[in-house]
Amino acid sequence: MEVRAARVDKCDMLEHPGDFVLTTHRGQYIDIGLVEVTGIIFLCPCGCKEQWSLKFKNTVPADSRMWEWNGCQDKPTLSPSISKIIGCKWRGNLVDGIFRSI
Repeated sequence: MEVRAARVDKCDMLEHPGDFVLTTHRGQYIDIGLVEVTGIIFLCPCGCKEQWSLKFKNTVPADSRMWEWNGCQDKPTLSPSISKIIGCKWRGNLVDGIFRSI
């Protein structure tokens, strides 16, 4: 299954599987030129409507539950893969703005 990731401006605009908003230390992303992006919130690509929140490795303090981000706002790539251990248990990758189940 493939789902296109679509960036929105605020969390209350997350409506469709794969919709995402970038976050900062201060909350939701508004203008990437002004603040450092520290994470992502997205709707599960499986369609269960659950929101996920992931932190990027540039966040301080860093820990092992963080992801590398390619820095692209519209076609993000995250590494390593994403695995949900409760709820729907979706597992997959986000590469070049496409969520792919594995």
